[in-house]
Amino acid sequence: MIETDDNHSDTAGFQYQWMANGDPIRDQTGSTLTPSMLKRGDRVTVGLVPTSGTVQGTRYQAGPVVVGNTPPVVSHLSIERPDDPHAPVFAKMEAVDADRDEMQFDFRWSRNNRIVKQGPEQTLVSFLLEVGPQGMVIDKETGQLVWQIPTDLLGSHRVRIVAEDGKGGKAFQEFDFSLPAAGKPAKPEGV
Repeated sequence: MIETDDNHSDTAGFQYQWMANGDPIRDQTGSTLTPSMLKRGDRVTVGLVPTSGTVQGTRYQAGPVVVGNTPPVVSHLSIERPDDPHAPVFAKMEAVDADRDEMQFDFRWSRNNRIVKQGPEQTLVSFLLEVGPQGMVIDKETGQLVWQIPTDLLGSHRVRIVAEDGKGGKAFQEFDFSLPAAGKPAKPEGV
């Protein structure tokens, strides 16, 4: 907060000069700074001169403040559906990153809140936990595994997840893992 009193009836004001990395920022002379002009790692300072009529007071400087990372912002996302019902559907997106970082996006398609397989058929996928330790469950629509590991469960365990598209397409992923006794590190397979 800035407070001033010139003990006169003159209108008091302030002149601001924002700086990034020691260089003045052009056309930024107000009490706030537009963040789109900055990027991650910039060192920002502001100089302030109080004024009263034609008289200027002592210059003050605040900062520096280092600009942190900011996430990208998606400003628009829409789905374009062509007139041909067999043509692909496209997602159109507009996004900006204030830090000017390279942006990468992962699109996950779903239909009626179910994951859609990537490929020419765009069919729905369902998941099945074919083999797993007691208490492990899988969400058949999302494929998310949930398991509250019992504290007394030790040893090696196998998990086999099957994904089916409902039209005869099937794939699986299988893996083993070990739960060591408390205080003992797990021994890698084959050692």
